[in-house]
Amino acid sequence: MVQKGLTQLQLREDDSKNWRPNAVVFAGEPTERQHLVHLSKWFIHNRGIATYFYLIEGDIVLEARRATRITPATRQVIHRIYPQMFAQVAVTEDIYEGIISTAQAHGLSGMKPNTVIMGWGRDCDDPVRYAHMIQNLIALDHNLLLLKYDEKHQFGKRQRIDIWWGGLEHNSELMLLCAWLISTDDEWRRAKIRIHVAVNNAVQQQTAAASLARIISDSRVQAEANILLQSETDLPISKLIAQTSEDSDLTILGLRAPGDMEGGAWVAHVNTLVESLKTVLLVRASSRFEGADVLFDEE
Repeated sequence: MVQKGLTQLQLREDDSKNWRPNAVVFAGEPTERQHLVHLSKWFIHNRGIATYFYLIEGDIVLEARRATRITPATRQVIHRIYPQMFAQVAVTEDIYEGIISTAQAHGLSGMKPNTVIMGWGRDCDDPVRYAHMIQNLIALDHNLLLLKYDEKHQFGKRQRIDIWWGGLEHNSELMLLCAWLISTDDEWRRAKIRIHVAVNNAVQQQTAAASLARIISDSRVQAEANILLQSETDLPISKLIAQTSEDSDLTILGLRAPGDMEGGAWVAHVNTLVESLKTVLLVRASSRFEGADVLFDEE
C-alpha cells in the first residue's frame, strides 16, 4: 500500500491547493539546536513532513561509524520534542556542499523537499561561502526559513509575533503563513500577530492599508495592521524595526537574495537588521509558492 501510494505521488502534478510543507532541517548536534526542532514542529503542524539532518564535517571513512553509532541517540533527543520528525546523521567533507547536496537529493519523486530550515549564520566562519550557499538554495527554489535565535530571550512568552513586509521580494504570503501556523500551536495560542509596513508618504499609507486589509480578510488570519510613515520618524529601517519590535517574542522578516558580488557584505547587512531584535525568523519564499489559498484552512 505504501509503495502504491508513493508511486501515485510522483505522478501527481504540483498544485497550490495541495501544497504541504516538506522540510529538511539542518541543525547539527540536536541538544544544542532544540529551538530548530520546536520551530519545525510549529511550522509543519501535522500537515507535512520534516527531516532533521545532523551533518558531521569530516572524512567519511573516519566518521561513518560514529554517524551510525550516534543516530539512535540523536533520534531520541528529537522525538522527545517532535515525535513525528524523521532524523538522519550523515558525514560530509564540506558542510556547505553537504547542505546543498542533501537539499537537492533528499526525498522521493513526488515527495521532494520544498522548504529548508536552519539557523541564520550571523557568526559563520566564511560569510562569503555562506552567502553562496544561500544563493544555491534559492536556485533550487526551496522556501528558506533561517532562525536567528536569542539564547537569553528564546521564544519569550510566546504572546506576540511581528511581521515586517517590504513588498519587493514576494515573501508576504509565506511570512503570514508562518505566523499563522505558529500561532495555531497550543504553545502560541495566545499570540497576537502584528503586520508592519513602512511607507514614505500618505498616499502609500492609504494604499498599503487597503492592501493589508484585503490580504488579512482573504486569509482569515486574525492580525493587526500597522502602517508606519518612515518620513515622520527620521529613522533608518533597521532602527525603526528595532524600536517597533523590541518586545516581540518572534519577529518575521523577509529575506532578499544575496547579489553575486556581495558575499560577506550581505551577511553583515542582514546582521544589522536583526542584531537589536530578539528571536528573528528570516523568510524567503520559492517562486512556486502560492500561500493565500493553500494552507489557510481549518483541516
